[in-house]
Amino acid sequence: MGNFNMFPPEIILEILARLSTESILHCKLVCQQWRDLISHPTFLQMQLTHLNHPYSTDSSKLGFLFLYQNEGNPMYNHFFYFEYSENQDETPFNGIIRVNIHPPFMFYKIHNSCNGLIYLGVSHDNNYSMFDACICNPITKEYVVLPKLEERYTRNGRVMSGFDYIPLTNEYKVIRIYNEPEKPDVGLVEVYTLGSGNGWRNVGEFNHEIVLFARRHGTFVNGAIYWIKGYQTIVMFDLVHEIFRVVSLSTFPVKMLCRTFTSYSCKIGALGGYLMCATVDRKVGISEIWLLEEKNGNHDANGIWRKKLSVVHTLRPFALLKSGEVLYYNDTNLYVHNPTIPSLEMLVNMDEEISRPIPHMNTLVSLKALGEEDTQMM
Repeated sequence: MGNFNMFPPEIILEILARLSTESILHCKLVCQQWRDLISHPTFLQMQLTHLNHPYSTDSSKLGFLFLYQNEGNPMYNHFFYFEYSENQDETPFNGIIRVNIHPPFMFYKIHNSCNGLIYLGVSHDNNYSMFDACICNPITKEYVVLPKLEERYTRNGRVMSGFDYIPLTNEYKVIRIYNEPEKPDVGLVEVYTLGSGNGWRNVGEFNHEIVLFARRHGTFVNGAIYWIKGYQTIVMFDLVHEIFRVVSLSTFPVKMLCRTFTSYSCKIGALGGYLMCATVDRKVGISEIWLLEEKNGNHDANGIWRKKLSVVHTLRPFALLKSGEVLYYNDTNLYVHNPTIPSLEMLVNMDEEISRPIPHMNTLVSLKALGEEDTQMM
């Protein structure tokens, strides 16, 4: 220990930043010097850069977070975390770990995770109108509740939202879209930038009726948030330029857009860094995965949709691996599908209902360091 401290602080930082997040937490307990180094914003950014580096020792491990949902008593909801390794020399799946956090809300749902920060939709009084937004870090246990929307805007249940990180500007942004009661076909758009001190900013109008969007919480892919309107329209919000665009569905087979609601479903999501459209035809028991290939690395509204996979089951995909394998889930189980064999293997049975697993990595990103003055501890 004494010899280690002979190194310059910048070398110690480089060494510590390469440890796992759990090991770094233990290192904070070694001495005051290490605690101060690890708590410094420079170190937090170094750790994040290391975790996101393609050649990081952790780059072959994909982390996921999901919520075990006790419908009878929400107080018994629990967060779980697991990793799936793409390294052929390791066991891919080593079970799940319960995350020891207890959000101070009666009802909540996981919407998204960015660099270790989780976006929760929360409610204090019922299980349906989760219009309040909470950002938290399950490792540091920091959380902040964003300023609430006035009740007159939430009474009709028409609120859309999203959260993502913009590497270009190093900003975390939350978006919400809501209708004025007297104008149901026009949405007001506001953006909250974490740590800016500006609160919710009005950035324009949303010329679509929110009630027509089946899922009110957006899908996040590379600095943009997407929502699907029926089967005909996908709307994108570019978080960098803060503008809306409509994503073309012209390269979808026409039959994909003309099925009935009773036998056919079509949902969007993020899969392997792409915008995904997962379709299920329950009449024949076949599901397909379509990915939007962007042009020139940009969020091109006229990108090409290509079919990635067609399988004979109706499970829901949540991760695409480099090997071509796909991770799926249903109400209680997690699966891995190998399309080359093909095979479907159950990874775990939770016995109770679970939420959709979301990509997540454990980090020390601090809401307080980002500038959120009302940061609290769980």
